[in-house]
Amino acid sequence: MCLAIPGKIINIIGGKATVEYSGESRTAKIVTGHYKIGDYVIVQAGLVIEKVPQKQVRLWKNFLKSTAL
Repeated sequence: MCLAIPGKIINIIGGKATVEYSGESRTAKIVTGHYKIGDYVIVQAGLVIEKVPQKQVRLWKNFLKSTAL
């Protein structure tokens, strides 16, 4: 099973986004869709595949706090 964690886009240059996950950042290629700095996204195999709504991000963060992960 794979657990996808939303990351926040902190930079976009060309077709690549820098995505931050709790202080760690990774680069991912944007192949479809329109994204901007501040968007939360799911990355799979180095590709930005989906934008995550703010409400879902808040729920995810609350879940992590409640489980002490």
